[in-house]
Amino acid sequence: MKHFWLYLLMASVLIACNDSSTGSDSTPQEPEEQEPTKQPDPPAPTTCETMSCSHGCCDGKCVDLRSDPQHCGRCETKCDQVCLDSVCQSDCSSNGGKMCAGLCVDTTKNSDHCGRCNESCGPNQVCMDSKCGCESGYSDCDGNAANGCESEVETCECTDGEIAECYWGDTNTKNVGICRAGTMICENGIFSFCENYVEPMPYEIPQNGLDDNCDGQTDELIDEDGDGYYYGYGDGMDCCDSTNFCNVENPALVNPSAIEIPGNGIDDNCNGLVDENPEVLCSTNRVTFESNKALGSEDAKLLARAIDICHDADKDGYGLVSAELLLADGTPLPATGNSSVCGSTTTLISPADQVAVATDLGGIVKPLNGTMAILSSGKAQGKDNTGFKDCTGTEVTAPAEFLAAHDGFLPVSETCLDDNTKPSHKQANDSIMLRLKLKAPSTAKGFNFRFKFFSKEYPAYVCYNYNDFFLALTNASGAQIRQDHNVSFDIKENPVSVNNAFFTECDPSACTKTKGCSDCKDGSDNVLAYVNDVKQAGATDWLKTSVPVNGGEEFTLDLIIFDAGDFDTSKGTNTKGYGHQRDSLVLIDNFEWDAEATTLQTVIN
Repeated sequence: MKHFWLYLLMASVLIACNDSSTGSDSTPQEPEEQEPTKQPDPPAPTTCETMSCSHGCCDGKCVDLRSDPQHCGRCETKCDQVCLDSVCQSDCSSNGGKMCAGLCVDTTKNSDHCGRCNESCGPNQVCMDSKCGCESGYSDCDGNAANGCESEVETCECTDGEIAECYWGDTNTKNVGICRAGTMICENGIFSFCENYVEPMPYEIPQNGLDDNCDGQTDELIDEDGDGYYYGYGDGMDCCDSTNFCNVENPALVNPSAIEIPGNGIDDNCNGLVDENPEVLCSTNRVTFESNKALGSEDAKLLARAIDICHDADKDGYGLVSAELLLADGTPLPATGNSSVCGSTTTLISPADQVAVATDLGGIVKPLNGTMAILSSGKAQGKDNTGFKDCTGTEVTAPAEFLAAHDGFLPVSETCLDDNTKPSHKQANDSIMLRLKLKAPSTAKGFNFRFKFFSKEYPAYVCYNYNDFFLALTNASGAQIRQDHNVSFDIKENPVSVNNAFFTECDPSACTKTKGCSDCKDGSDNVLAYVNDVKQAGATDWLKTSVPVNGGEEFTLDLIIFDAGDFDTSKGTNTKGYGHQRDSLVLIDNFEWDAEATTLQTVIN
């Protein structure tokens, strides 16, 4: 036993030495700093403002001001005996009360003791005549007394959990096309929203393979606005057929054949672009025709494109229907010139030489847009053509409707009229006519084009009764169209010629006539595009002719230039070519449709 204690003593010494050794070699450790324990915030004081008490609150406690003798009717109003209906009483039972849970209550109307002690009314209930009933604006729709009057409705329209079918559209459309009845569930005495209900759309959406308006037809064609186009998307379809489809005042003004009006925020022509630039460039290259070529409709179409008629009626719903090159009376053009008429003193040319698509005239006058068309009673050339005696030898009667409106003769300018100069001719020599059949856009109210007229008759032959003419005749139905159908004229209604009031580009010193000379107020610079000597020709400024039309109508526009005069047989065969010389030329460009009301007029552009 003594050995046991000896061993125990030695072990204790070793442990103590070991602890002492470890401690002597180590740096003393600072005790870790402990974060102070965060004390919980004291509870917020309870006040009546923060409490919700049914029958009163005093000193932060809910009380029943109706029956509490310490707070009878109001806080701190104490009763000697009992409190009944917020009034201190000397006795409970003698005043119709009953003692319940130490309080005097009226069991006929106390919701905590309704009819008898401890008989409480449920949520949203009041005690009336000793029975619990629903407060005003609430109903017990589920029949469960435990939750009182749970529904905030005056009258229950259904039983909670009830499921009913619902469909608010015309009953004839239910389950037709996309239309489907839905279901609704009763909650708190009223039906919920109708779920999965699909009613008819007010319009048929095209090309989606569905019966959207539930009429039993799929993708039927609709033209609600009556503009002649069916609602839909893509070529030839009306992108705006009613106010259901687009926010515009008049959907009939929006369709594939409408004019695009910049700045109105609408895709007027249904091409998928909004407010794109209406100026379309469909001709960019110069075109001349080989002499003696038989000109056809495709050649005429090139001239139409040159003046910016870029839409085709068969594809776009409006624009060019057809184009022809003819003589002034509407008869076909010959392929070659007539030498027997022109004689040996003139330069024989062919009708193909009389027309061209140009990118400039003489390097001086430029197109207004891309290219321009040239029509001439001689060669369709600028100053490179130095001759004055070009002749095709064609001789036809001038347009019949024009002559008929002027007593059967080509008119003479009022400025030039006298005994020697009066209407006496009706023949159109070396004529060329570009006949354009056009269809107006559905929303068009007019069209306009620009032209510039040059003539080598100035100044030597002003105020002669066989001066050259440029006519623009139309059969459009606008009320302002004149009897002679000519739409290009000056303020005195003179047709375009050297005797027209617009003939203002020339050299004033060149004209020595007693009448008919221009004041040449616009100078002579542009004349050098046509001739090399400004004293040998003159011109108008760029002019703009505007013409009213009805939207959607088809009409023709005949653009004609010719030498006026008759063959003078009295002078013998050596004067062949008489009435075929001193030619004129017209540049035509920038045809446009007008969406606004248009007045028939020709003005300086």
